Amino acid sequence: MIIGKQALARMAVAIGVTAASCFAPPFGVVPRPVSGDGGSGGSGGELAAGGAGGAGGCVHKVWPGLPTMDDPSSANLEFIVAVRSVDMGDGAPDLDSVGPKIGYDLDLHCTGDGDPSSCLAPPGVAAASYKDGPGGVDNVAAKLFASAKAFSTKIGSVRYTESAEMGGWSLLLRVQEYNGTSNDTHVKLSLFPSPGIHTQSCVADATVPAWDGSDAWPIESSSLELGSGFGSDGGTGPCGKGVPGFSFDGAKFYDANAYVSNGTLVANIPNSQIIFASSSSSTILKLTAGFVTGKIVKDGTSFRLTNGVLAGRWKAVDLFSSLTHVLENGKSICTDSAVYQAVKLGVCQARDIAATLGGPTTPCDALSLALSFETFPAKLGIVLTSALSVSTCPQATDPNLDSC
Repeated sequence: MIIGKQALARMAVAIGVTAASCFAPPFGVVPRPVSGDGGSGGSGGELAAGGAGGAGGCVHKVWPGLPTMDDPSSANLEFIVAVRSVDMGDGAPDLDSVGPKIGYDLDLHCTGDGDPSSCLAPPGVAAASYKDGPGGVDNVAAKLFASAKAFSTKIGSVRYTESAEMGGWSLLLRVQEYNGTSNDTHVKLSLFPSPGIHTQSCVADATVPAWDGSDAWPIESSSLELGSGFGSDGGTGPCGKGVPGFSFDGAKFYDANAYVSNGTLVANIPNSQIIFASSSSSTILKLTAGFVTGKIVKDGTSFRLTNGVLAGRWKAVDLFSSLTHVLENGKSICTDSAVYQAVKLGVCQARDIAATLGGPTTPCDALSLALSFETFPAKLGIVLTSALSVSTCPQATDPNLDSC
């Protein structure tokens, strides 16, 4: 992604939002709501509010709870889908007045709606000055992306969706051990970021995905463990074999204890990564303490996920590190530039959540983020090591080493 200096500077000023909503719920292997059930999937992946009310009467918007039992079935199914479109929440017309609507109440605090601040606000930022969305939705990154797209056409939901549609990138989700019913207390979900079908040398830039289940997407090797199993030969695809030794059965981003509740898949993903581009200039989004939800629907003889949500915490240090791959005239933006310092100020003031379990005295070190997505059937293709840009900054001014 290439962004002009003036655009970045304006973006930094625009995203100088204040934030203080920082208490991570006790995410274990399987996420659970506070109480009640999150309901069924709705528009944009939103779930009906559930859980206990906040001090001001806020009802926390949470994910569906674990079903009490499986629906009768002897099936053991697997399906693979690829993300075709995303919504970062940056297009909401009432984002400033109402707040973000895509996502969940990650910290179980309705900040600005009766609940006190749940973490230690960044220096110089007034406590509880950032208001959550309806139901305590935590998604401060929606404002970041909304501000950025106002000054650059290369950032935001529209840009990322257009790129995915044309095969520029995707995120593949593999569901295994599914009983094929509306309630399954134990399934497995694995995530596989793809740098795009055009990263395969034999695929022309004009080639676009068919989105009919026949597309074999290359998978980024950094998301896989070395070992034997499915895909360990490098996988297959239109270009033959890829990098050998990496197994699709060894995904780094997965939940072996996911479940399906009233037709909605729920999975905890402690770490995940999305690559929003396919060339040497990319946006890398790393989330911690996150989770995925999505409504499972029939698609021919298989299934796909609709009204999906990926939510989590984007550490400020990871955001800075991702700027290494944001190029200005073919060069990285180094920490000694005025543009970088302006962006850093905005990001550091926008921290609204803790990346790990914390409390009122735990400093906010991350930005809450959520995106909704739609998927279509797909295949896991060859394994590739994408040629992401390498920082051109000297070590002393490399964003990889920076923090708030």
